Amino acid sequence: MQQLFFFGYFGTSPDVLRNTSNRSTNEEEERTSSPLLMTCSGDYWSKSKNLNREAAIEDPIQKEVDMSDYEHIIIEKPAPEVRRIVLNRPEKRNAISTPMRTEIFHALQSHDTDEEVRVTIIRGAGDCFSSGYDLTSGGLMEGAPIYSAPGDGQWTRQATDSWFSIWDLAKPVIAQIHGYAMAGGTELASACDLVYMADNATIGYPVVRVMSTPDWQFHTPLLGLRASMEMMLTGNTYSAEEAVQVGFANRAYPADRLDDEVLEMAKTVARVPSDLQQVNKRSVHRSFEVLGGRTAIRAAQELQALAAYQESVKEARKNPFESIKKAFD
Repeated sequence: MQQLFFFGYFGTSPDVLRNTSNRSTNEEEERTSSPLLMTCSGDYWSKSKNLNREAAIEDPIQKEVDMSDYEHIIIEKPAPEVRRIVLNRPEKRNAISTPMRTEIFHALQSHDTDEEVRVTIIRGAGDCFSSGYDLTSGGLMEGAPIYSAPGDGQWTRQATDSWFSIWDLAKPVIAQIHGYAMAGGTELASACDLVYMADNATIGYPVVRVMSTPDWQFHTPLLGLRASMEMMLTGNTYSAEEAVQVGFANRAYPADRLDDEVLEMAKTVARVPSDLQQVNKRSVHRSFEVLGGRTAIRAAQELQALAAYQESVKEARKNPFESIKKAFD
């Protein structure tokens, strides 16, 4: 049977990446709160917990709410012509499961054809934007929102094509990052058209220390050679100021002003009629594609799958949880 490896961070804070001495000694609790887990052929540890809808409802920034039929996200209407998608799994640090990805894409595509919407904000409920892909709630290719050709690299093709779908929307999408965005969470944010961070927020892709390259290879095309090389060779986390400097984010705001500042930016974006704004957005992406950006992201897809065949990764697979903990000591 072909073995596909999927990686992500979930259910933890960046502090855990640097200090493992305070983790619970209960194995099941450790596994569901680990910063990184590995799976083979869709056999995942644990099961996801029920959605904590009340946590997002009690969020102080929430305005008018459309619960719709979604289970993993909430749609807010904070201002005319502005919608906000809230990643609503705070008890899992908004880990991105396949059902959540499906709901995000469905909501964005619905907004794209809704004449009352001109721009969408994506943020996380609770303490962070997102800790990355959720590997505890079933295979990432089970019920995937789009088709991806089978074989080595199937998951990275899935991630690449699905995140590109945000670029290909007519209407702008804004990522609002507080707390932290790790691994797959940075992929979601970088797929958005604009990115704004709290000044005390952090980003990172520590998975490169133990298992693989990123699933969506955005680093070099978006951040440049030197910054990307350091991120890939160290797996370190970076501050909001550093994220702005290298081009991951547009701006950083004081944490207590982030909600208001992002909403004001969304209102400014929404002043432009959507028929014109779609051309503005596409003009930037088309130029980026002419420069080779999209091709560069797609070209590295199979390298993520290749990592699974390296001797150190094979060794780590024998006791993946302990290997991961040692990697972050």
